[in-house]
Amino acid sequence: MTACSGRAWGVWIAAALLLVALQTSAPAIELLDLPLRHWAYEILERLEVRAGLGRTGLDVRPLRRGQVAELARRLRAAARAGTWTPTRIEREQLRMLEHEFSEEIVALGDTLPILQRTYHRWGGEEWQFQLFFFAGQLASRDNRDLSQEFTQVDAGVFFQPQAALQLGGHFVAFLDLLLRWRTTNGVLRNSTDPREGEAEFVFEASDRFSFTRTVQPYVRWKQGPLLVDVGRERLRWGPGRANAMLLLDGTPPLDVLRIDLDFGWIRYLHTIGQLRAGKLLPDDPELDDKHLGAHRLIIHPVRRLTLGVSEAVVYGDRGRDLAYMNPLSVFFVTQANIGDRDNALASIDAKLLLASLELYGEFLVDDLNLRRGLRHFGNKVGALAGFLWVQPFGAGDWDLDGEWSWASQFTYTHQIPINRYQHFGATLGSRAGPDADLWSVGLRRQLSRGWWVRGFYELERHGEGGLEIDQEQRLDDEQEYLSGVVESRHQPGLQVRYRGLRNLELIVDYRYVRVTNPDNDDRRETLQYHAVRAATRIEF
Repeated sequence: MTACSGRAWGVWIAAALLLVALQTSAPAIELLDLPLRHWAYEILERLEVRAGLGRTGLDVRPLRRGQVAELARRLRAAARAGTWTPTRIEREQLRMLEHEFSEEIVALGDTLPILQRTYHRWGGEEWQFQLFFFAGQLASRDNRDLSQEFTQVDAGVFFQPQAALQLGGHFVAFLDLLLRWRTTNGVLRNSTDPREGEAEFVFEASDRFSFTRTVQPYVRWKQGPLLVDVGRERLRWGPGRANAMLLLDGTPPLDVLRIDLDFGWIRYLHTIGQLRAGKLLPDDPELDDKHLGAHRLIIHPVRRLTLGVSEAVVYGDRGRDLAYMNPLSVFFVTQANIGDRDNALASIDAKLLLASLELYGEFLVDDLNLRRGLRHFGNKVGALAGFLWVQPFGAGDWDLDGEWSWASQFTYTHQIPINRYQHFGATLGSRAGPDADLWSVGLRRQLSRGWWVRGFYELERHGEGGLEIDQEQRLDDEQEYLSGVVESRHQPGLQVRYRGLRNLELIVDYRYVRVTNPDNDDRRETLQYHAVRAATRIEF
C-alpha cells in the first residue's frame, strides 16, 4: 500500500484553487453517471409507481444524469396532464429533481431557472471541465464477525474529488478518487462493507489506522442510441431493491468495456470485464485475474411492463476468450462447446406496474437438470420476488415494500476455484451468497421532501454451503432448500434519513440482531447485539 506524496497533494490543491478562480458558466455534462447511492433513485422508484411511467431504465444502474433529467420531465408532464396528482411532499420532491437536474432539463429543451451544479468549472464552445468535491464520515458499532465475540467499533472519514471533461457533445472522460481513513478496535482486514475497499489490502493485526483508495475512471462516447463505455464502474442489473441475482453492486468496481444500444422499447447491453480473486488473509494464495462476460436484453411490450433476459460467464484458467467478447454469442452454447469448464449463468426478470403497486421477480439458472428431479444437486438456481405498495390503503405519504430471494446450495460455485462467481471475495450476484435466503419487509413514512423514517425487519438464513464449497465436495446427490445446520439472522430495525438538495446527506441505521446457530454450529450460544451506523456526506 502506498500513500500520496507531498508533491501529489500539492498538485491537487493547486488544481482546486485554479479551478475555483476560473469559474465560468457552461452546459451540463449529461453523460455523467448518477452515483448508485444518490437520493434521486429512491424518489424515482416511488414516483414511477405513482405516475405509472414505465420504461424508466431503473433496472440497469447507474443511470446517466441526462436519463434522470428526462424522467423528471416526464413526471412533471404527467402531473400537468392529470395522469397523477402529487401530494404536497411529492410536489416538493419534484422541485428537488428539477433543481438538481435543471441544467440537464434545460439542455433537453425545457424552460427552467438553472441552479448550477458546481462552480468549479471552465470551458469553451466545444469543451468544458468540471471538478466536484465530496467529504463525509461513517461510524458503526456492531459484531458482524461471528468468530469474534466482542463489539467492533469502526470510524472513518473520506475525501472524494471527482473531475469530468467533455469534448463536443458526444465524448466525456470522468475520474472518481475516493480516499478513506479508518480506525477500529478490530482487525483491519478490510472495510466492513466490501464496496468500500478492495480486499487485497491486508493490514497487520496490530494496526489501528488504515488508508485505502479506490479509483474509478471511465471514458464514454455516445451517438444516437449507441453508447460505448470503458472504465472502472459499479453495475446493477434487475428489478430487485434489497438484492439482485445476476449482477449486484455489492463488490468493489469492475474494469469493464460496455456497449449499450437503446431504442426505447428495446435495449441491449454487452459487457466484458476483468475480475480479481479475493485475498482476505495474509496466507491466502495469490490467484490470477479472471474475466467476466455479460449481456442483457430489455423489452417493453407495453408501457407498464418490463421484461429482461440476462446472461453472464466467469472464467479464469486462460486469457480472454474471443467467443465471449462477441456481443451476439450465447454463453451457455459457447461454454458447452469448450467442455463446460466455465461458469455460465442466465436470468429472466419482469416488472409490472399496477395502480399504486409494483410487482417484480427474477429467476436465475446456473445449471439445470430437471430429468433427475428438482432436488438434484445439479439444479443450481436462484429466485427473487418483491413488491412496492405506494400509499397502502390510501395512506398519503406512506409506502410498504417486501422482498424474498434465495440461491440454492451450489449456485455461483465452481469446481475450478478461480471460476467462482465472485470479485475480491464477494459474490457478484446475491449478497446472501449460495445456500441462503433473504427476507425483508419495510414500512416507510415520508416526513418531508428530504426526511423519511423506515421501520424494517430482515431475516437472512445460511445453510452450510458457501462459495468455497462446490458440488464435487457434496455428501449427497440431493440438495436441501438450506443445507445442514442453518444460521439465522433476525434484524428488526429503524432507519432515519435526510437527503437534501445536493449539499448534505445524513443517515442513521439502528438494528437489533439475533443470530441463532452462529457459524452453522448448533452448539454455540445464540448471539444478540445491537448494530448502529451513522454517516454523513456533503458536497462543497
